[in-house]
Amino acid sequence: MRSLRDLRHAVIPCLCALLLAACAGASQSGPGSSSSSGASDLPRADEPQAEDQSCWRDNECVLVDDCCGCARGGLRMSVRSDHLEALTERSASTCEQRTCSGQASQHRSCTATAARCAGGRCVPKI
Repeated sequence: MRSLRDLRHAVIPCLCALLLAACAGASQSGPGSSSSSGASDLPRADEPQAEDQSCWRDNECVLVDDCCGCARGGLRMSVRSDHLEALTERSASTCEQRTCSGQASQHRSCTATAARCAGGRCVPKI
């Protein structure tokens, strides 16, 4: 009976240590990290103007994340590829001041992997 008690006192601290290690690892790979949890290498931009999204064909459009991006509560948009550089430059100061969520976005645009032209406007292909 004595050995069972000693075993229990040895196992419980080990289990607690494993649980703490697992929790620490989960917080390091949370929504703000660059893992596959929604973070992307897409450019960041503030709200595009109508001319930034007007199009005739799908190949004119590219995906862009809003200032926060999907990993931090934002969404994914689509703009004309020839307007991308000017839009991201225009948006830089606005995006720096934006406060973003610590939670990954559930917005359906975050599932888009391509852009398309629909009704004369660049949109994420969902």
